[in-house]
Amino acid sequence: MSDHSHELDQRIIDRYLGQPARMPAELRRQAETELQGPVRLYAMVDLDAAMKLTETWVALGDERVAVVGDDVRGFERAGIQEISESSGLSGTRLLIHAQAGGPPLAELRYTNRQRRAVEHIRFVLEQALLGRAIKTGDPDVAYARAVAAPVREAQALVASGRRASVLRRLLSYLRPYRRELSLGFAAAGV
Repeated sequence: MSDHSHELDQRIIDRYLGQPARMPAELRRQAETELQGPVRLYAMVDLDAAMKLTETWVALGDERVAVVGDDVRGFERAGIQEISESSGLSGTRLLIHAQAGGPPLAELRYTNRQRRAVEHIRFVLEQALLGRAIKTGDPDVAYARAVAAPVREAQALVASGRRASVLRRLLSYLRPYRRELSLGFAAAGV
């Protein structure tokens, strides 16, 4: 990916998403200390156990995984035996287990806007369980591309001249509220 594309992804994140365009430097240093080496891939997990917005980062190293938020904790990648995921209306929960059915090493909750970045980490860990090593490239580029991609796709849809389809899709969300909407327009007209 070119430097220009990476800069564009970072500007999209800054402008539209209101979240860091990269892992903050101090948290990255803490992650590298826990990982005992460089960060190879990372993602922000933005929900806590009470489903409130938070800012916690999960970072993947060569041999370890670090979860950095209010505190720093980590575990060996070799100890991972199972990865499971469950989706809900407000977010997704990713569980990383040391043994099948046992207590999780990590429980990561995140909203849909973090989905692609977390899926990259999940994919690398699942491939490692199958004995396959995946090259990850620049972690800053991978994170920015994953987080900015849905915004880019939405912009492309609008720019392609399909404005009517976008408007129809948005109006379809109002269908369950037709009665209330009609009464509201009638009251506004009166």
